[in-house]
Amino acid sequence: MSEQQPEETFRPARPGAKQRRADSLREMHDQYAMVLWRYVVSLTNRPADADDIVQETLLRAWRKPDLLEDDVGSMRG
Repeated sequence: MSEQQPEETFRPARPGAKQRRADSLREMHDQYAMVLWRYVVSLTNRPADADDIVQETLLRAWRKPDLLEDDVGSMRG
């Protein structure tokens, strides 16, 4: 028996929304990727694993931007 994925709700993009989203991801990467990578290396002691984890984390943030809070200050502990 195959499991079916729920359909995503179609929302037409506003003009420039895709570029703003790309700019936001680039800014988030530039600001947090190295800090996040160092933290993950400190937990795993494996730089290659940290590369994968940080990449997956940023991809999830890209795919589901609603998961992030509007308050950027909340991203740091």
